[in-house]
Amino acid sequence: MREAFRIPGRPAWGYGALCGVAIGVLLLAGTFTGHIQEGSAAALGAYLTAFADDPAMPYGRRARRLLRNTLFVTLGTGLGTLVAADPWIAVPVIGLVAAAGAQWPVIGLPPTLALILSYFQGQVSYGAVVHMELAAAGGLWITAIVLLAWPVRRLRPLRASLEAAGVALADLLDAAEFQPDAGNAEAERDWEERRKAAEEVLAEARTAVAHYTAVEREEEDDDDPGPGRMLDALTRIFHETVALHILRDGVTGLTDRRDWVEDLDTATGAQAKALREAMTEDSALAVPRALACAAKFADRVQAIRRSTLSGDEPLAVSALLGQVRRCLDRIGLAVRSAALISAEGVAVGPRLPRFTPRPGGRRRHGQRMEHYAARLAVVTVAAIVLAEVSHEQYAKWFVVTVVANLRPTFGDTVERLLFPVLGTAVGATAASFMLALTPGHVTLALVITGLAVVGYALGTLSFNWWTVFATPLGLLLADYALPLSWNAAVWRVGFAVAGGVAVVGAARLLWPRGERVRMSGRVAALLDQHARLVRALVEQQRTDVTERVEEAAESARRLDESLERLAKEPGGAVPRALRDTVEHAARIRADALALYAVPAPVPGEEDQAGPTAAVLDAVADRLSGAADAVRTGDSEGIPDDLDQAMDTLATHVEELTAQRLDELAEGAAEEWTAIRYAYMHAASAHPALEDLVANAGRLSRAATSEEAALA
Repeated sequence: MREAFRIPGRPAWGYGALCGVAIGVLLLAGTFTGHIQEGSAAALGAYLTAFADDPAMPYGRRARRLLRNTLFVTLGTGLGTLVAADPWIAVPVIGLVAAAGAQWPVIGLPPTLALILSYFQGQVSYGAVVHMELAAAGGLWITAIVLLAWPVRRLRPLRASLEAAGVALADLLDAAEFQPDAGNAEAERDWEERRKAAEEVLAEARTAVAHYTAVEREEEDDDDPGPGRMLDALTRIFHETVALHILRDGVTGLTDRRDWVEDLDTATGAQAKALREAMTEDSALAVPRALACAAKFADRVQAIRRSTLSGDEPLAVSALLGQVRRCLDRIGLAVRSAALISAEGVAVGPRLPRFTPRPGGRRRHGQRMEHYAARLAVVTVAAIVLAEVSHEQYAKWFVVTVVANLRPTFGDTVERLLFPVLGTAVGATAASFMLALTPGHVTLALVITGLAVVGYALGTLSFNWWTVFATPLGLLLADYALPLSWNAAVWRVGFAVAGGVAVVGAARLLWPRGERVRMSGRVAALLDQHARLVRALVEQQRTDVTERVEEAAESARRLDESLERLAKEPGGAVPRALRDTVEHAARIRADALALYAVPAPVPGEEDQAGPTAAVLDAVADRLSGAADAVRTGDSEGIPDDLDQAMDTLATHVEELTAQRLDELAEGAAEEWTAIRYAYMHAASAHPALEDLVANAGRLSRAATSEEAALA
């Protein structure tokens, strides 16, 4: 319970006050003018319209969603008033609207709630048309209120998204200081958590930048490139930090020297501080120290190189530390770019919001909705029939509790059910208590306003807190014109609890248990995407590799979401092997980024990687073979020559080491010969390749294991 109600940040009290006052003004206006029903209808329309709002969205998208929701709520309100006289027509109509809202997210839940509440309200004295006009007026009113600050705050969501990405990357840079020794399990877990968090917020920032640059502008040439340049800098920081982590592990496995560790930790810490200040304070003051610390580490690497040339350290230590230095330099330059862009101010040219969707934009549906719409329609119809049989005017509390809390999975339904029921009980009881002390609609309007302020302020941080306030808010608004005595409060709470019991029973009986049948497709797609990523490393084309990394990460996210849905099915349990596939895939992406940072064996000839390319092709073959094995159910998979390729690579590295030592003996230490280039590439790539091969083997075994196949 403590975790469920934890508030991870500062509540948006300004936004809560804006929405609460907007709703309260409509209630008080209706009360003071003697039009209580009309005021409550407009306030309910405003409340249901605000369901679609999210202050973290770009203003153009918010405007479209709010106006679209105003239209749907208005239509739902009018339809409910029209069918109120004939339950035989109303019951199937409400079921169909509920199914449509579940099937098409663009419609959503608010029109269904508007239809149900207006149906139970019955015929109104001012007619269906006026009822629709009141709902529309309320929707337009709150749309205008929440978008009022558009001219000065329209870029706030974009900047907040970029800031979150920058802070997460600074945390990732800090994680380097927590691993002075290879094999530190606690530090590895911390690193994996931070890497995953950085990857997620960077994906969110990428979405935000794409939306602003494609929706907020009208002409391509007029767009300020600041957001895109900032995103590029942050992406480079992420890639190079992941590569640095892998290469650092390689160095610690070759030498007992630790004098370079302190300098590296100081440099990464300084760069993390500079990046954090740049993103949170728009300051570039910490950048010079970060660059100076990187220069100090470069001096340390040069000193170690002299030791290797004299034979005091293995030759590979110098090659790997040289690559670590290059990663650190690239991170420093990217941090500098991000700081300068942030200090200048990330901006997009001022324009009015566009009300058409982004051309060619892809729709993401999130949770799978197969059969959910049909199940929701069946349960909604059953709930309305039971409410009609009871002949109770407060029975709509039962129906709304059922419809508002059914989720596409059994686990989500049960997990989120307690909070709206609890909120309904608290809201109805609090309103009754306040009215007992100071009776009247003014008191009730103030109670509703207070609930709205707190609900909208906390709802930006916690869905559970939002559900506590959302259900009682809607129902108190719907019953605003009715008396609210202690007896009525008891009936309302009782119906809400009964609705909760009905939701659990319906979800247990009807909700799907079919996520397992999709597992093989998800796992095979993950293997295929990571195989394509590994193949893209052979060509070393920046665009191809970065795109493949994003596609591979997306396939892992889809599998992870599917596993979460599997865990929430009745009796669902996720095999450990499938969880392992997600973890091993993340390590393969990290290895790929490390290899991407390794210089080519011959400048300008990135495709001439010799045994390295052979190993990468063999790894890709193993992953592709595992994907085919998952699809066909053949646990043996397809044979590959990965072991032979690794043996060839090891021999190649030994030969290059001997040739390079011969060059050193001949006095060619400072000359950039072909052997030096080839050795630097092979020595730098070898640890990452070994790690990649090991993780590819773990991923293939986990994906094709008997435990995973049973899922």
